[in-house]
Amino acid sequence: MVDTDGFDAPARGGSASEREHDMIVPRVSIEAFCMTPEFASAVQTASQDRRMAKAKASVGMGGAAAAAKRFANVATPNLIIVESEATGFTVFEELESLASVCDEDTKVIVAGPSNDVTLYRELIRQGVCEYLVTPTSPLQLIEAISTAYEDPEARPAGKTITVFGVRGGVGASVLSHNLAELIASQSERETILIDLDLEFGTVALDFNLDAKNTVTDALSAIDGLDDVKLKRLLFQHTEYLNLLPSPAVTQPRAEATEGHVLGLIDVARSAADYVVIDAPSQWTEGVRCALRQSEKVVLVAAPDLTSLRNLKAVHDWLSAERKHDAAPKIVLNMVGEPKRPEIAAAEFAEIMGAPVDLILPHDPAVFGAAQNDGTSLISMPTARRITEKLEPFVAALRGMEDKTAKKSKGLAAWLGLGAAS
Repeated sequence: MVDTDGFDAPARGGSASEREHDMIVPRVSIEAFCMTPEFASAVQTASQDRRMAKAKASVGMGGAAAAAKRFANVATPNLIIVESEATGFTVFEELESLASVCDEDTKVIVAGPSNDVTLYRELIRQGVCEYLVTPTSPLQLIEAISTAYEDPEARPAGKTITVFGVRGGVGASVLSHNLAELIASQSERETILIDLDLEFGTVALDFNLDAKNTVTDALSAIDGLDDVKLKRLLFQHTEYLNLLPSPAVTQPRAEATEGHVLGLIDVARSAADYVVIDAPSQWTEGVRCALRQSEKVVLVAAPDLTSLRNLKAVHDWLSAERKHDAAPKIVLNMVGEPKRPEIAAAEFAEIMGAPVDLILPHDPAVFGAAQNDGTSLISMPTARRITEKLEPFVAALRGMEDKTAKKSKGLAAWLGLGAAS
């Protein structure tokens, strides 16, 4: 199943079946030649999905004939997607002209109406990457493209969680730091915590760290950054948790454009099983990129009107930007502060049209002690009533099953096949 609501990252070197939900498309050029408006719309929607952020895609009409004409005198892209309305083996007549102009390293995906195992096997035998039975959804297309470039021996990409406070002072940073430590301890898998607040981040403070290498070092060297170089910048806090803090003193702003943050996320995914991003409460290009590109988003609010207004705006933006991803998780923090009027969680849920996934009590003694001592909540016996709420929330972030998300289907999946022979 392709689980777009929850995940539990496979350990490094996991089997292909464990990596089925990893659908990040690499930096490739794609040209699609469609026959119907419905398929063209599906390709266009897929090209705008976060999973295809690195790919460059164009969509045209005319099917295989238009593709053959287009590439008669120019090099073919990394991937060609062709829709055919032909049924049965007549599709090969359409593909013959295209085959004669394709460069040797160009991959081809074909989509059409035939639900025929013999046709599928013959297409695969002749070098087509996948045959998708139309109608085809954007996620089906993305999975087919991702699978076409999947290296069975490569490490699976790590899973990214971004934690964002909808206004300052709601405790999003403290929550993200403790979520990262809980994820590392629960999963016993490599986890990276990235502090994206370049000026006033608190990862170094909260973990009592004298940071020599920081996130600004990674961003400033993003063009040459790889997983080996990134690991040299990390501070190992526990066996499984590594930290990339912000500078301890304010420095001239490093570049945190969409391209820089996307590059950092891409490298971090190759270096760890989980990547937790502590995003500042600033609506910058880099923050929007982190929110858009993460498999999971956690929005943190306080029980007040400003938080509710901002939460609704950010939640609606994410819903529009991440049409094929689960809704963000909503955390209501600092609930029950004495003498402060509050908006109840039920009112938040009613106005948002979405549940509040976690409610954390106002407990300044526990949170203050943790911050002042540079320690985590899970190491404090006095924080047990907090961690008892966090532990199942983290488990859900890592492994909640989405009953509504269905694995995208190529012809083999429609026919109940494992691999075509």
